[in-house]
Amino acid sequence: MSEANNNQQDQGVLKNVEQQVSDVIDTLEEQDAQVWAYLIGGVVALLVGLIAAYYYAQTVRERRKSTLEKVKQAVREGLNR
Repeated sequence: MSEANNNQQDQGVLKNVEQQVSDVIDTLEEQDAQVWAYLIGGVVALLVGLIAAYYYAQTVRERRKSTLEKVKQAVREGLNR
């Protein structure tokens, strides 16, 4: 009887350990998915930032170019007089 009781306790312990291991694996899989989501989000944010910086630099370049063209035009008009 004692041996049968020990066997049942061992099986209960094994099932408990299996459940805990299964829970740990599920948790790790969820965390893995979260890591990938953050990584993909970070890459997308980086790309958006780079695109915005590019367009801002183009805008600044166009403004500077327009100012230089205005100065050139003013100098040409001054020299022609």
